[in-house]
Parts: sequence; structure tokens; C-alpha cells
Amino acid sequence: MTKHEKYIQELSKTNFVTGLTSSIFANEIGARALLKILMDKGIITLEEWNNAIHFVTERFVDLHVHDYDELSEPDFLDFNPRSK
Repeated sequence: MTKHEKYIQELSKTNFVTGLTSSIFANEIGARALLKILMDKGIITLEEWNNAIHFVTERFVDLHVHDYDELSEPDFLDFNPRSK
């Protein structure tokens, strides 16, 4: 096992990383189950679901992009909160 592989293995055992990935997985599987139920009942189409996801994603980025200059595109997007 390489040093990098050992680092990954040990980091993945930490409570923070385990909790984070568990949360991501639970949300993903829950969203997929909800989508299947809604589509089976004819309440929503896949296209409507994808449009909703796109809308929410754009809203998230809009809320978290700081110091965007309308005259030039930023080289990168910074999602870190800023202390004031």
C-alpha cells in the first residue's frame, strides 16, 4: 500500500468524513427514491426534475459567489465564507 493510499484509508475513517459521506449518500438515495415515486405517480417528469435541480443549483451559486465583477469573468469561484 502506498503512502497516499494509507492516507486516504485513514482519513476516510474519521468521524467527519464518515458523517459527511453518509449524509451525501443518504440525501442522494432519498432524492432518487422520491424522484421514482413522483415519476411513477405521474406527478413530475424527469425533465421537470432536472429543471428544478438546475434552478436550485443556480440559486445556490448566486447566493455564494462573492466579488463577481460584471465586466470580467472570475478566474475561479470562491465558495468560502468571508469574515467581515
